[in-house]
Amino acid sequence: MGFPESYQTGFKQFYVFDRLDNRQIRYVCANDVAASVKPGDPFPYGSILVFESWRAKQDPGGALVKDTSGHLIRETLTTVFVMRKEKGFGEDYQGLRNGEWEYVAYRPDKSVQTPPQNSASCAACHLAATAKKDFVFHPELFFTKERYAQTPSVGSNEVAMSSVAFYPNNLTVKVGTTIKWTNSALDGIDHTATATNNAFDSGILKPGAGHTVTLTAPGTYPYFCALHPDQMRGTIRVTD
Repeated sequence: MGFPESYQTGFKQFYVFDRLDNRQIRYVCANDVAASVKPGDPFPYGSILVFESWRAKQDPGGALVKDTSGHLIRETLTTVFVMRKEKGFGEDYQGLRNGEWEYVAYRPDKSVQTPPQNSASCAACHLAATAKKDFVFHPELFFTKERYAQTPSVGSNEVAMSSVAFYPNNLTVKVGTTIKWTNSALDGIDHTATATNNAFDSGILKPGAGHTVTLTAPGTYPYFCALHPDQMRGTIRVTD
């Protein structure tokens, strides 16, 4: 679809999402067509969204550095993801088609990181955003005054379901520990925590709902979201 040369000056800031779990900042901007969307409406044809992925600033000890508002600070641009909606787009994705959107990922030097023929992986991820939201993540943030969100803080032995991911996605606990999963409601979609060996299954957790499990046997417990198995996977390690 081509690199959107003018996006840094010609597009509007749409929202910023701080990922504390992977120390990433998602800075998303939109062209005038996309920015004209109304709450609950699909994006018009001609919509272009650009998602810059930034590595967050850290201090010499490796701790995240925040500004006076508590937001992460952008330090290194790593990837520029572009999605565009036009009539007939997405046909080549076949079973992974997301309406009429297509995707491509670029490096900061504008060279292609994920060529179009391989961008079905992008389409697979956006299936989790659902047709109701026109395959765009976090549209509810577009219409808030702050246009900002952050992965939720989690307590000891807790896992949040946020941004179609488990946070943290790897957890080590002692035998007999009770683990709690909570659908943070930020995605606005349902999730599950389902062990691959059937050791536990939360069932469908609506936004805001939680589920607890006490693991009494040592071992490694891989698990996934049964509704988004390609995007959401995690592991619980239980030690004596």
